[in-house]
Amino acid sequence: MNSIHENIVWDNHACMPLRPNDISFLPRLEMHHKAGFDVVSLNIGFADQSWEQHLDMAKSFRDWVFKNHENYLLVTNTDDIFVAKKTNRLGIFFDVEGSKVIEGKLERVSQLYDLGVRWMSLAYNHSNIYAGGCLPDEDSGLTSAGRALLTEMQNVGMLTCCSHTGLRTAAEAIEYCTQPTIFSHSNCSALWNHPRNIPDEIISLCASKGGVIGVSGVGAFIQKSGADVTSWIKHVEHIINLVGSEHVGIGLDYVFDQQEMIEYLEQNPALFASEDRRKKQFPIISPSQLVEMYEGLNLIGLDQGSIDKVLGGNFMRVASQVWKRSSVDLKIETSNKI
Repeated sequence: MNSIHENIVWDNHACMPLRPNDISFLPRLEMHHKAGFDVVSLNIGFADQSWEQHLDMAKSFRDWVFKNHENYLLVTNTDDIFVAKKTNRLGIFFDVEGSKVIEGKLERVSQLYDLGVRWMSLAYNHSNIYAGGCLPDEDSGLTSAGRALLTEMQNVGMLTCCSHTGLRTAAEAIEYCTQPTIFSHSNCSALWNHPRNIPDEIISLCASKGGVIGVSGVGAFIQKSGADVTSWIKHVEHIINLVGSEHVGIGLDYVFDQQEMIEYLEQNPALFASEDRRKKQFPIISPSQLVEMYEGLNLIGLDQGSIDKVLGGNFMRVASQVWKRSSVDLKIETSNKI
């Protein structure tokens, strides 16, 4: 049997504190690398945060990655991920949750891409000028501005994500896109009915266009009793039984500063589902549990090829199809070698 480490292992979403120039938590990314991950996407902003806040976080993270180039590599394309693995470094790229930050300025898509953002979700729970959110009564569908945004994202090479997006909007976005779309960190409503989870028909639609669902490790989206790997595996298995092993991956949504998240929930209750607004605990499957996840995939009878797809091959596939080299890639590659 192959080991975890023989192929690319990819976590499509992790959350560091969004405090520019506070790098106190960033060394904890070693937990991803030590566990066996080769690449992870870090969130640089979400919801109502300003354009300036997104830029500040991107600069803060980029500066830290470049300063610590012996252990980390800012990846701009899938070739860089293989370089990171070969040189025993953790590959890093960025994501944005919710397109409100674009504010009608489509040129911001390429600006974010040049900073290292490789996927953006259309909404963060609430509606914006582009798309409907996943909370009750928030989803009025994809707007004409949203279609223009999707076109620009495809032109630039940025993956479209429908996590946190309403189901009508998600369906319309998947149908509109000519490239695969993703749910970066979403689970199955057939197993646990939560506004953030997605039904079988949306999973099937995403798969029909070549997309991938990254299964979240957030306990609130897995089951009533919280986060455990056995229950996380059930969501992975449900997707595999429904659409095959080619359309599921890992998007743990691990929050490194969980106290900050709990305080944010308390201070901004309207931004979240009613069942999550007053949580005093925030259980999440940790990246350090990767071996347990790998063993769980074996226990449900997956062959090694299917396991490799779930661990990272599927996100590698869609990234290879969608990501493009930007005008600043060479500069980033040079900075990586400093």
